[in-house]
Amino acid sequence: MTSSYDSFLASFAQRRMWYLVNQAGAASLYHMPLCWRVTGEIDQQALEAALRDLVERHEALRTGFADDEGELMQQVYPHASLKLERLALAVSDEDARALRESFERRGFDLRHPPLMRAALVQLREAQPGVPRHDVLIVLHHLVADGWSIAILMQELREGYRARRAGLQPDFAPLPIQYADYAMWQREWLQGAALEGQLRYWRDQLRDATPALELPVDRTREAELIHRAGTCRVRLDAACSTRLRQNAARQGATLFMLLMAGWAITLARFSGQNDICIGYPVAGRTRPELEGVVGLFVNTLVLRVQIKPSQTVDELVRDIRDAVLEADAHQDIPFDRVVDAIRPASDPRRSPLFQTFFAFYSADSGAPSMRFAIDDALQAEPHVVEPEAPKFELSLDLRTENGSVLGSIEYRADLLNAATVGMIAQVFQDVLAGIAEVPASRLESLALIDESGRRSLAQLWQHTSPARASFIPLHDAFRQRALNEPERDAVACGAAVLSYAQLDEKVCRTSAML
Repeated sequence: MTSSYDSFLASFAQRRMWYLVNQAGAASLYHMPLCWRVTGEIDQQALEAALRDLVERHEALRTGFADDEGELMQQVYPHASLKLERLALAVSDEDARALRESFERRGFDLRHPPLMRAALVQLREAQPGVPRHDVLIVLHHLVADGWSIAILMQELREGYRARRAGLQPDFAPLPIQYADYAMWQREWLQGAALEGQLRYWRDQLRDATPALELPVDRTREAELIHRAGTCRVRLDAACSTRLRQNAARQGATLFMLLMAGWAITLARFSGQNDICIGYPVAGRTRPELEGVVGLFVNTLVLRVQIKPSQTVDELVRDIRDAVLEADAHQDIPFDRVVDAIRPASDPRRSPLFQTFFAFYSADSGAPSMRFAIDDALQAEPHVVEPEAPKFELSLDLRTENGSVLGSIEYRADLLNAATVGMIAQVFQDVLAGIAEVPASRLESLALIDESGRRSLAQLWQHTSPARASFIPLHDAFRQRALNEPERDAVACGAAVLSYAQLDEKVCRTSAML
């Protein structure tokens, strides 16, 4: 790498990421690790050459960062060297995992590119004469996002095939580089354009519930503790197909319907009907950005106001309209929205929302995340478990072979696996109910059994009592049924119903209606 570079102001997304990186308790919190278990003979020289081709092609991978009197600067170098590291030879699968975790968590020097590294781990052969390797790649979120990874995987395949044949890859020229986008963004997002976007978000989030009060297993501490857990979620192909069809009938996408299911689930567990959920948008609103590697992704806030008497179809239409409006005002960076809203500061929580929902669909128009380095090789992705969570509760879903699957990532210092398992089960039950009867009223969905009621009653002892100043009667009743299910609720002569029994009858009656 040469000592000369061109300096550019960082993009708004990079500024936000820089702040988050410096606030993070774990150095690797904003690393983007990838791993594939490859069976077959890898041409290591061709793989290394193909990786270097990517660094030469995309300026973002040749960019370092420096703080210049409070202003974050991109420093774009003309060249940056990337070497394919060989970490070990003929190791066991368990040793390979330890090597992988160490490689993923190793820090970057953010001043010096590339903020990407790659390694090869040779494993013991499971079958004689059939080599096995783990291919590891780690990028820093400052220079890439999920869409960028898909671009890199496609181009790595093309580059590897070309280099194996002794050729240079024949990539189409990029119309712009990331620094060009950063300059355009700063020139455009000011004055009337900026104020119009800010006005929308002020109106949308005015008087929103300040925090999602999920029942937790342990109290929140003032100092954020980064410890992650995950819980798998899966909807079979038949259910997923019906959900997709139901969404289409409302002029909505599967993402919007799944968002409705997540909001219903959160309302059931929190007792709140005004819920803010964060979700990502690609941020590539112009065609010339689609092939560029860089940090374009932005975070939007969807405010869902649930009326228990409305039908699922009505809620899906409300969410459809809200998502379309939010997407039309997606250019303003999330941190500028936070500055405009000025929510109450709480070091124990993220601002504006505490739960996040991301959905990747093969029909979204984004590049495919599938990685097949060569037709002669088998490449199976390895799930990389998060070291630390970014939010209290994050739902990450994708489509695969007609099914919807993914996971819930959660703060393990707040929630136990059993609690999140209950949330995941209710979410799946809600969606199963929607798939069967999309015109159902919300109050008839997500019924929690007696065991679940007792568990939630115990959890709410650890949950902040702060709630909205007005609680509708049906919500107050539901909270009492969860907290004191065995207490007498109504009596007629000798006949007495507990809150749990009355709640069950109400839900059964509303479902029939």
